[in-house]
Amino acid sequence: MTYPFERDFLEQVLLIDRKANFGALCRSNVFYDDFGEDRERTAALWNGTVDEVHQDEIARSTYQDELDEEIDEDPDPTGKAQPSDLPAPVLRSSGVRYWSDYNRVYYHPRSVHKLPDILAFEGADEDWDVGKVTYEKYDLEYSFVDDSFRHFIEESDSCQGVGVTADASFGSFSTSLLAAIHDENPKLTSLFFPILADVVPTVETSDNLRAVRKILNDARRLLVLEELSSLSVPLDNPTTWQAGTWSEGLDIMFSSPFEVSAVLSAHIETATLPLRLKGSTPLLDFCSQLNGCGSAPFAEMSGALPLESIDSLDLRMHNFTWALQGNNAAVKDAHTGAVFRREVLRGLDNSVRPASGHMRAAQAMTASLTASIVAPLPYPLPTSYPHFFRSPLLNDRSRRTPRGILSKRCSAPLASALGLHSDGLPVLFERYASFVDSCVREKVRWEMVGMESDDARDLAARLWTIYDNLGAERSQPEDDGFDVDEEA
Repeated sequence: MTYPFERDFLEQVLLIDRKANFGALCRSNVFYDDFGEDRERTAALWNGTVDEVHQDEIARSTYQDELDEEIDEDPDPTGKAQPSDLPAPVLRSSGVRYWSDYNRVYYHPRSVHKLPDILAFEGADEDWDVGKVTYEKYDLEYSFVDDSFRHFIEESDSCQGVGVTADASFGSFSTSLLAAIHDENPKLTSLFFPILADVVPTVETSDNLRAVRKILNDARRLLVLEELSSLSVPLDNPTTWQAGTWSEGLDIMFSSPFEVSAVLSAHIETATLPLRLKGSTPLLDFCSQLNGCGSAPFAEMSGALPLESIDSLDLRMHNFTWALQGNNAAVKDAHTGAVFRREVLRGLDNSVRPASGHMRAAQAMTASLTASIVAPLPYPLPTSYPHFFRSPLLNDRSRRTPRGILSKRCSAPLASALGLHSDGLPVLFERYASFVDSCVREKVRWEMVGMESDDARDLAARLWTIYDNLGAERSQPEDDGFDVDEEA
């Protein structure tokens, strides 16, 4: 259900997060009561007096309270009513505590899964075994795959597959979940968007034990996804983003999960739009078409938000998978070295839309296989979307009236693409493989990392195999950015 009480037939969704991150969102809402069975079960077991101690509830956000006042149509279109002196509400990063603070959807109780909280020093993205054990315990207690997941599969008229987005703190948890789903449904297609850790595999990080753990966990996760996922699109951690030409239209805070997640979600939703259009592409075909190398099911994601015109597309496109240089000035545009690319352009004015079969000169020079889908529907901007655009028109989404807060229909043009670049994913896997090789040569204290040295050598070899399968040529050892052992 979406606000205001409209049934929205979308994909089934499962939300898995730490309990503390859900904020005021609970399993019960105005449509579903998830506590009735628990009360009846408790009453059947005990008929005596009960002393109940309740933890203080987390207060709803200001935006959630004001959402109750939101209206879609102006009750006085003539404008004769006395205007309100109160300003229209604007959701700012400073007012966001949890992702549920800007939520506009009512979820089924089976969608919400709250994992036990962990202490800050435990480092969920550092210990690979902790994530696996956490999943095993949760599935053992709540039968996650046999209950919630199976119910949603059975309720779907035609289940094409699953889409997963998980950050590094859920690395081994998410791969364990995917493995369990694959065991029960071996033919089910899966599209995975893993967000990598907040450290880049470089020689500078090889002396940092915590950074080594995170990088090795990322490498292990990529290997599991190669085996289980139909297509994986690794995403650079937003904390490593750097401002550039691509962000000139945004006044964005890279330290704000609220704002960076809005950028990623817009591009993921747009890049996968062909799955939801009339005469849509089946998920299996979609993944197969993007697996250009055949033996390496990985792709990159790039995009431009907002996109003023087709002429600025090459300049504004940013690769969200590969940004490992550490110097944004040296980053080439997202179309350099393109092997193949499927791009979606949406919301462009008729005067600036590309002609059918249009191929820009830069693309023709690379002889890349490019497919463009032009969708007339721009990306919708609800009042819950960050007001971080430099264009005032894209931030003007509501006004207060005597009868409520009028939500204006606002949208933004953008472009998103999935594909492969010769200097993109191959570089990413080269960096990870070189880093693991460096750790083996430097004899890292593997007991502190949680891995055996032989496993690390096998890890590096498999990463180099993926690198080779992506059609890349290995660089010379002196150019890989890592020190080479003279004896080696």
